[in-house]
Amino acid sequence: MMILLQKSVLAMAGLAAILLTMNYAAAQNGGGSESPYFHKAGATEIYSGNNSRTEFLLTAEESRGRFSIVDETFFPGMNSAPGHTHHYHSEVFYIISGSMEWTVGEEVDTLEAGDLVYVPPGAVHHTRVLGDEPVRALMIYEPAGYEQGFFTRRALTEEQRQDPDFMMELLRGQDVDPVRRPGSGN
Repeated sequence: MMILLQKSVLAMAGLAAILLTMNYAAAQNGGGSESPYFHKAGATEIYSGNNSRTEFLLTAEESRGRFSIVDETFFPGMNSAPGHTHHYHSEVFYIISGSMEWTVGEEVDTLEAGDLVYVPPGAVHHTRVLGDEPVRALMIYEPAGYEQGFFTRRALTEEQRQDPDFMMELLRGQDVDPVRRPGSGN
């Protein structure tokens, strides 16, 4: 049963990757919403974890694959080192409040309210919250689809989350390539 469940989650991740590619191609060929989309505050479910709070403001479905916009709050102590890379996606983080240290490739910078960072495809990146206040940021993910991987990972069992090989395959299928920690074997 567990193997079947793992295979079905990996198949969903593969399907999400295919849909992302199709949405990206549609966007490149003039795709876009035929009608406007309005997002009202509190209109979507808010997802909270140990280190962050996430609200999806604009999804792949709503932008026809062009980009996703995410309202993120990162709590004090959040540190995503050693980081990861995306081979096909870019990200922009615009800081609304708080202070974060960003490392993108070999460059390190501190960002505060009004600052932003663009992370191009292929750039290894990680961040950490500085100080005792949460950081609030808007993230733009291009092409759209960040939320698809998030929803897939959210539905995993604890056993799946603890299986490093399963998690590595799942993340890579979602264009998230984690940096290997020394001595981890991953």
